[in-house]
Amino acid sequence: MNEISTKDSRTVSPLFQISLIALNALIMSAMLYHRSGKIYIRENAPESFVILKQADRAPMAALVRTGLHIDHFETFDTRESDFTFSGSVWFEADPRRVALDSLNKFNFESGKIIEQSDADTQIVDGKLLVRHAVKATITRPMDHTLFPLDAHRFFIAIAHHNISPEDVALVSSAQDFVADAPLRMFGWRKVGKSVETGVKRITISTHGQARSDDYPVALYSIDIARSGIQFLLLILLPLLFIFYLSLFTLSTAQQTVGITASVMVAIPGYRIVIQNIAPSVGYLILSDYLFFIFLAAASATFLVSIVTSSSSKFTVRHREIAITLIHAAVLIACAYLFEGWQ
Repeated sequence: MNEISTKDSRTVSPLFQISLIALNALIMSAMLYHRSGKIYIRENAPESFVILKQADRAPMAALVRTGLHIDHFETFDTRESDFTFSGSVWFEADPRRVALDSLNKFNFESGKIIEQSDADTQIVDGKLLVRHAVKATITRPMDHTLFPLDAHRFFIAIAHHNISPEDVALVSSAQDFVADAPLRMFGWRKVGKSVETGVKRITISTHGQARSDDYPVALYSIDIARSGIQFLLLILLPLLFIFYLSLFTLSTAQQTVGITASVMVAIPGYRIVIQNIAPSVGYLILSDYLFFIFLAAASATFLVSIVTSSSSKFTVRHREIAITLIHAAVLIACAYLFEGWQ
């Protein structure tokens, strides 16, 4: 009877465990719901891009209105930074000041034109309107730090390398940028767009002297966010399940240490699944930190199992306090990741 009593004194009540797990799951769900309504974008315009306001433009520069219409995306792979789209590019300028040949020689920064139609030209209100149907691919790295809660800003820059900003200034506005191509089939949704014009500034050093070689650029950007939370659920739910299971082993009366160790091993094993889901980058991302949090929590549970099983000085009360502290530590760490880390 004494032996049975000793075992019972170290066994945490299943009701206590279920209550804490339910509270933990409720708070975690509330944090995720709150975080899902926020969008944090880490990408910025290239440092070499300089926005030119009207007062900054060369006084004698001819204004060329520029527009971009995206019909559809053939590929939109943020993981591999590979984007292919079809659409049209158009320019409107004074034919007396800007040559048609100059307008036709445009390209996409960090990309290439796969197909380009001949110029479709017409005169509208005394202005030369030039339109090209294009198919282009853009390769621009994304910042995946917040995966799987990430959002991104995708840039498309139209440049004229053969034109000096002293002679021509590109101008554009939001109404000149049409990007209604659906992205939901790629797992994304559009949440915004913007247009900036300016120059790409390249600093060249010759004979110990630095000079800048600029050319006009129109920079279009699309803000995107994930259309679902499937990646988050694929990563978080198994980790939560393993974590809860490791804690529940403290409610068993036999072989607590061995069972806890077996459950703890499951978390490093699940790391392989996370790596297949997450982008392959050379820095730590949010999914990595989630993995570390639950690995640390399972390790702490394993240590509690060893310590409280090795001495009769530790009672069920000590285990309950340790379990409560582990739950609190996990919630605090996840709250920081979801709300404080941007």
